[in-house]
Amino acid sequence: MRSALTKLAVLPRVLLLPVRLLPVGMLFLGLLLTGCSGDDARERPGLRIAVPNIPPAIGNPYQGVTVPTTLALQAIFDTVTTVDADGNPAPGLATAWRQIGPREWEFDLRAGVRFSNGELFDAQALVESAQHMASKRGRGETIGSMLVQIERVEVINAQRARVVLNEPDALLPLHVSVWRIPAPRHWNSLKLPAGARDALGTGPYMVAARGDGRLLLRENPQAWRKPKIPLVELLMIPDKTARLQAFISGAVDMALVLSFDDREAAERARGRLVPRLTSQVDFLGYRTIDNPGTPLADPRVRRALNMAVDRQLLTEYLLGDATRPTSQLATPGSFGFDPSLEVLPFDRPAARRLLAEAGYPQGFALTMVVTTGEVAGDTLYYQQIAADLATIGVRLETRSRPPTRLLQEVFSGNIGADMFSWNTRGTDPLMDFRHRSCLQAAEARRPFHCDPQLTPLLLEAMNAGDETTRRRHYAAIAAYEREHPPGLFLWQRPDFDAIRVDLQGYAPVQDRLHLEQISRLAPLTEPAP
Repeated sequence: MRSALTKLAVLPRVLLLPVRLLPVGMLFLGLLLTGCSGDDARERPGLRIAVPNIPPAIGNPYQGVTVPTTLALQAIFDTVTTVDADGNPAPGLATAWRQIGPREWEFDLRAGVRFSNGELFDAQALVESAQHMASKRGRGETIGSMLVQIERVEVINAQRARVVLNEPDALLPLHVSVWRIPAPRHWNSLKLPAGARDALGTGPYMVAARGDGRLLLRENPQAWRKPKIPLVELLMIPDKTARLQAFISGAVDMALVLSFDDREAAERARGRLVPRLTSQVDFLGYRTIDNPGTPLADPRVRRALNMAVDRQLLTEYLLGDATRPTSQLATPGSFGFDPSLEVLPFDRPAARRLLAEAGYPQGFALTMVVTTGEVAGDTLYYQQIAADLATIGVRLETRSRPPTRLLQEVFSGNIGADMFSWNTRGTDPLMDFRHRSCLQAAEARRPFHCDPQLTPLLLEAMNAGDETTRRRHYAAIAAYEREHPPGLFLWQRPDFDAIRVDLQGYAPVQDRLHLEQISRLAPLTEPAP
């Protein structure tokens, strides 16, 4: 690893230090392990998982779509549909669906499902959930902003619902794979917004206890997806090295979002390091709205920055070849992905020429805000990206932000920087254009980039009545964005998870970790003397 890293311009010393259990890290972990009170806290969990963060509002079904932030949400709630390994919609709370017209779909709902408080799941639960998403508060939340095309839901009978749209959506079954349904009567009793974290679902687990940086999940006795381990504990350990230390010490059974170079340490601790390709594409967004005079307004500048960074080197040496540089803000297998579209080449002389043509032969200065510790190797590759941009005269000042704060700043339009760490989400790339185009999903969600020439292409794709036409429009949009990029394209995000060797059933599908499928191997018995 040392010889490989010498090829990089930036070589932080911390990467070369041997892993050891630091007293501060162990003290922090000890506080976490004793951070809850009550009977549930005294019972030893069958599975302990170290994660980078547990948002204070965790439990709100309408917030969050990415792992590991949503790990608990996946366990507490079910979604209307799911997504299979090929990126196609699959049954969830809905078992079948059909398009009735350009703006109407019918969904057949799973019978006999109950929420963890005993409420029966039926079509009325979708009605009330859709009403919340259509409210001003709901449109300001992640899921409500992603499903802005849902106008209302009508009850046909207890197990069949009609979803009425305000615009055509030929991919609605794919889109509602993020739609989590809370128990309606219980939800209506909560004092929002703070009470939203106490929502109840139909998933395999329910919240048993909370503490500082700690969440205890107990088996939901009403669940139709029965878990194999009845008690699971999530421990928030923001620092990657501390998460690895917790795994090495045996304090946790799984540690999510480590780095490729942690493989040997995990294996020495009777574990394995598993690469997990997510349904996200990482990129550095360009703020061109409310940023007067920015060089990023010129597409030649935006393209030059892409061509100045050696992304292949970063994926090879910092991400263990687990992914590849991307040519488009979509993942392979997602709807409309164009495998024939080539990545912009790494070509610094060409990048310098583009800057000169745009009127910046001497370069310029930019600021960038990023979150760190959530993605494998992110601190290192942000440093290397800054070093690469410096070779064409672009001076990049990088600042760090907590994830929740950066989300708020981006959605409200108060980023305060020229670039920022961002990602696409899900299996339909078009969903994220509401945040990087002139189309605005809701008053509370400001786009960060607006290209008027792209708008007609987006509207044509959104209004396409069949999948074939829609795929053709998606290819045209991807080709346009390659030449007029809204950000510095990176790669499909790989995460690296350390898993104890005596665990089985860890098989993520499209960003869903399916905690209910994980079980522990029976201990080997010693042969009789």
